[in-house]
Amino acid sequence: MPDRVDVLNYLITLGKLCIWECRKIKRLPNFRMFQKRVGIKRETERFIAYKNKRLPEFCKRWVLFL
Repeated sequence: MPDRVDVLNYLITLGKLCIWECRKIKRLPNFRMFQKRVGIKRETERFIAYKNKRLPEFCKRWVLFL
């Protein structure tokens, strides 16, 4: 359960960052931009987990969001 809470908190922080960056460049935030960033971050974490032979832990952590 703590892993899922960590992922949820990470997604909230990523959403806030996305909104802040849009305000900085005076652009309206949209959900597709957020989804794209989440996908990039998830794939980066998956790659790191694969390289460190911890793919089952990654899958358990991201199971709700895959």
